[in-house]
Amino acid sequence: MYNFKFALAFFGLLALASCAHDWTTAKSVSMRPGKGGVVTLSPHEDPRARAKADAIMQRTCGNKKASITEEGEVVIGVSKRSQTDVNSNGSSGIRLSNNGLGFGSHSSETDTTERQVTEWRINYECK
Repeated sequence: MYNFKFALAFFGLLALASCAHDWTTAKSVSMRPGKGGVVTLSPHEDPRARAKADAIMQRTCGNKKASITEEGEVVIGVSKRSQTDVNSNGSSGIRLSNNGLGFGSHSSETDTTERQVTEWRINYECK
């Protein structure tokens, strides 16, 4: 019973801590001090992420004003996921495969999906 109460308290504190943590991010992708750069932020709808991006832009621009020239979602790569289903029909016979000897016959079917990986970027210049 003691272990259960301890585990419950531990996971309760962990859940509370994760709720309080700021999961928003903003980082500089490229910058030219005093001239401008590119910032990425996530999630882009969150005002806290936007505030972090604004702070990065202002640090880069110094006493100049950061002026946004372009903002939007940018494709930064491709993610591929493959799933292979192996079926056995249970018929007799010996087969030799990469995994050694086996009995019965097998077939496999592979399904591959691709999706674009995107992030929200802000291009800015210092004026």
